Amino acid sequence: MHRDNSYAGLRVAVISCFQATGESGGAERLYHALIEALIDQGCNAQLLKVSGDESTFEQILDNYAYCNNLDLSEFDLVISTKAPTYAIQHHRHVLWLVHTTRVFYDMFEKSFPSADKHRKQQRKQIQEIDTELIKRIPARFTIGHEVSNRLARYNDIESEVLHPPLGSNEFREGTTGDYFFIPGRLHPWKRLDLLITAVKLSSMPLKLVIAGVGEAEAELKTLAGDDTRIQFLGRITDKELVDLYSSSLA
Repeated sequence: MHRDNSYAGLRVAVISCFQATGESGGAERLYHALIEALIDQGCNAQLLKVSGDESTFEQILDNYAYCNNLDLSEFDLVISTKAPTYAIQHHRHVLWLVHTTRVFYDMFEKSFPSADKHRKQQRKQIQEIDTELIKRIPARFTIGHEVSNRLARYNDIESEVLHPPLGSNEFREGTTGDYFFIPGRLHPWKRLDLLITAVKLSSMPLKLVIAGVGEAEAELKTLAGDDTRIQFLGRITDKELVDLYSSSLA
């Protein structure tokens, strides 16, 4: 990577939020990779963690207030990532949005199938808060088109897609195997149940290899049952990840 000396010594804070369950996944990989890239460019970069606890509506509002009150004056630049981190205040603020509080966006109906007037008002309040906070940030990027589309649909905010780069330069093409490979956090919203159900409904011998851990692991294993075509690997190393990608059918 080419180093631009104009960034030498630039004090940068990347604001991330940690999972209340302690689980880590793609977002956490992104944070650490961003810190490494900034340091490689000569920056003095630090990862600052705030609570991502969404157990109650009151806690969500407290998280916003905490970020809003953070003193980040020692930094030359701050990069926020997902709710509630973009509530921070700084004269040089860049947003690289992973996602907003999705339980009050595209996952609202699934999370609250019988939502009453009070719950719908909470959704409206969160979306209004997000719109106000994000619109004041001049540099707005997202990690993908789906995130940008949600931002435009729910908040009427335009943003630029900046895809995260590959986390490894070791990817290669191997021999084509007989399995589909899906790595990631085992969370209900990742919809791995659709993949598992598709395999179980199929008579094809192709296998489904799932890597990762998460809240939905037990439920997904129960759904898979005794179907020998479906394999759970749990947490794997980066080398194993590359190997599995290289020989996967898809």
